[in-house]
Amino acid sequence: MLNEDVTPIRVTNIKAGRHNLVIPLFDLHFGITTLEMLRPRLNDLIEIIGRGYKHVVIELGGDLLHSDFMATTQTVKGTQLDHADTVKAWSEAKQFIGAIIQACLQNAAHVSIRAIGGNHDFDMQWAFVDGLSDRYPQVSVYNTIEYRQAFRLDHVGIMMAHGDTALRKLPMLFATEHSDIWANSTWREVHYGHFHHEVVDDDSGVILRQMGTPKPSDNYEKKNGYTMSHKSWKVFEYDESRLRVTYDV
Repeated sequence: MLNEDVTPIRVTNIKAGRHNLVIPLFDLHFGITTLEMLRPRLNDLIEIIGRGYKHVVIELGGDLLHSDFMATTQTVKGTQLDHADTVKAWSEAKQFIGAIIQACLQNAAHVSIRAIGGNHDFDMQWAFVDGLSDRYPQVSVYNTIEYRQAFRLDHVGIMMAHGDTALRKLPMLFATEHSDIWANSTWREVHYGHFHHEVVDDDSGVILRQMGTPKPSDNYEKKNGYTMSHKSWKVFEYDESRLRVTYDV
């Protein structure tokens, strides 16, 4: 799959809008999650994208894939997991993300991908996103091996982290590591995942959003009773200075 020829896909834009849309994709765990499970939510998301936007940012916040290895199913640190077919997971993740990208390119003036790896797929996701940049040359792709990155949409500043490291320091790390974005933003948010349930907090004016996930419970979660949270997935629409609409997909 890594060595196959990549034919760039070009999409004709048919619509744009005044607002910006952020699509957080955290902890999807393809290999446990399947494309068929997500198809109804994907259709709802494409309908939202069809409203038309100025700029759409797709946040790949880590653990897109359940395993960081192809032949075995393990986390980055080598923790053994229940078996998942990573070749199938990669293929279905490519179809899923591809459908979102193409809908965005049709309905937004600008489309970006912002990606950071997770504790399940830090290396694997980097390679996956690098392939997306070749496949969709119209998309601005910001792929990194750092643990955090930030961006600004007009006067809305957002920092991303997976959530497994430096969690309590994230607001001040935003101000310190990305001081230019911080200084030019009137609305500031931190987006992270990892814990598989949704939490929203206001930390002295910084909105902390711990993202949920629509993934089904795996055997580890069932064994330890981590099965009671809602299978949440939300996307966010911003104007030039603040959040305007939250969509529950």
